[in-house]
Amino acid sequence: MAGTSPRGRVVIPDHPPSLKERALLTVQAQRDPMLREEIRRRCREDPAWFCNFALWTFDPRELESDKSPHIPFILWDYQVDLIRWYEERYRNQEDGIVLKSRDMGASWVAMAWLLWHWLFDSGFQALIGSRTEDLVDNRLIDSHFGRIDYMLERLPSWLKPQGFSPRRHRFHMKLLNPENGSAIKGESSQGNFGRQGRFSVIFIDELAHWEKNTQERAWRSASEATRCRIAVSTVNGADNLFWRLWESQQVPRIQLHWRLHPKKDDEWYQRQLERKTREEVLQELEMDPYVDQGDLVYPGWQGVRREKRDYDPNALLYCSWDFGLDTTCIIWWQVDQERDEIVCLDALQRRDTPVDWFIPFVTGELEPAQEHLYTEDEKAKILAHRKWSRPIHFGDPAGGNRHAGTGLSVLDILKQHGIYVFTNQKARDYLTRKQMTEIGIRRVVVNVNPGGAVDASIVDEAMSRARKDERGRPIHDGTSHLRSAVEYFFVNLPPFRRLERPEPVIRRMAYDAW
Repeated sequence: MAGTSPRGRVVIPDHPPSLKERALLTVQAQRDPMLREEIRRRCREDPAWFCNFALWTFDPRELESDKSPHIPFILWDYQVDLIRWYEERYRNQEDGIVLKSRDMGASWVAMAWLLWHWLFDSGFQALIGSRTEDLVDNRLIDSHFGRIDYMLERLPSWLKPQGFSPRRHRFHMKLLNPENGSAIKGESSQGNFGRQGRFSVIFIDELAHWEKNTQERAWRSASEATRCRIAVSTVNGADNLFWRLWESQQVPRIQLHWRLHPKKDDEWYQRQLERKTREEVLQELEMDPYVDQGDLVYPGWQGVRREKRDYDPNALLYCSWDFGLDTTCIIWWQVDQERDEIVCLDALQRRDTPVDWFIPFVTGELEPAQEHLYTEDEKAKILAHRKWSRPIHFGDPAGGNRHAGTGLSVLDILKQHGIYVFTNQKARDYLTRKQMTEIGIRRVVVNVNPGGAVDASIVDEAMSRARKDERGRPIHDGTSHLRSAVEYFFVNLPPFRRLERPEPVIRRMAYDAW
C-alpha cells in the first residue's frame, strides 16, 4: 500500500494502486515534481498500474442511484488479467480471441491499453474496427474513440503528451501523438478494412456481429497489415468466422464469463432471468452460440457455479472417461461431502490418440523418453497432477470391447498401468444417464481457470452447448464426448448424503450434584 517513508516521501506500490492509494498519490504528485517523474516511470512500465492510477470510466446507470457516473477506473482482478493478456499477445506478435458475456468492460480495457501504448510507445500504430462507423467514432462515449477521448481528457496534465491539442491532433477516427509519433486510427467494416497502412495492432470489436462475408475478408486482409489481430465479441450464432476461430483453439483465446465480475452473483443472475428471455440469457450471459438451434440437453447446467478452484487433498478424487471412436477425453472430479459440492476440476480431450498417451496425466509421471510427445502446456498439466492422489475411475462400458487385432480392450491397456475403470451397465441406457446427471449437476462447481494448467472450461463449454434433436436425443457434435464423460461420472457415482454429526449423549452421574 502507498504510504510515506521515514523521511516523509511517498512510497509507490508495485501493484496497481487501490482507490485510496490512487487518491494519496494524486494529491502528493501535485506538489512534488520528483514524485510525478516516478509515477510517470511506473505508468510507462505497467498498463494496469497506469489504468488504476490515471484513468476514469463512465457509467450512466449510476445516476439511477444518485451516484456520479464518472468513476475512477480501478480494474477488477479479471480485468488486470485481461489487460496483461492483451499485452502478451502484442509482445509475442500473435493474434488473440476474446469471448465475453455482455457488460464485462472488455472494450474499455482495450481502449485503456491502446491509450497507454499511444502515450508511452514511440511510433505505435493501432487500428480500431467495428461494425459501423458510429460505433468507431461518433464523438460520444458509446463509441471507441469517444471512450479514448474521455480518458485522455481526464488525464493529469503532466501525463499528457507535450504540445498535444485536440484541435490539431484529434480528427474523425484518428488520434495523433505529437510527442512520439504514435497514432490510433479507426475504420468500419465497410470497404477494404485494414488494407491501408501497417499497424502494430488491429483491434476488432464484436466480430461475430459483422456481416459474414465481411468477417472473412476483414480478418484475412488484416493479417497483411499486422502480426497482432485481437478480436473481441459476444456470441452471435455458430455459423460465423469468430466462432470458428474460437472453436479451432489455434488462436490464443480468453473467456470472460459474467461470474468473473465481482458485482454479479446468483441474486443478480436471478434478476436477469426475470427480466430477459431465455434466449437473451443464453446468448448474452452464457455465451451460447446454439441458442437458436434446438433445445439444451441439460438446461440445469446453466445454473452451475463457475469459479477458480484448486485441488483439495482432503476430498475424494475421481476420473470419468469417454472412449470414442475418434476422440478420448478425461474429466477430473472431487466430491466434498461436508460442503455438499461436486467440483469439476480439470479436463483433457484429444482426437485420434491411443489411450496410453493419456496415462501420464493420471499418474503424474512422465518418462524422459516420452517428453517429445507432449507440449509444454501438457507437461504443465502432468506436473500439476503429480501431487494428486490416485483417483477412482468411471467410464463407458464400451471400453471393454476388445480390438480384433490385439485382442485387448481399452480397459485392458489401462489395467496394465494400474488404472482400473469401473463401469455401470446402466450407462448404456441414455435415459438413465440423463436422469442421474440432471440430479447430480445441481451440486456442481466448475473450475474455470483459463490459461491455467488445471482448468475445466472445456467441460463447461460443452455442457452449455449440448443440444438435442426433435426426438429428444443428443445431437452428435463437438460436445458429445465431454457430455458423455459427465454422464458416465454421475451414473457411476454412489449416492451420498451430507454428513450430519450426531449430538453427544450426556449421562447424568451421581456426583454431578456436587
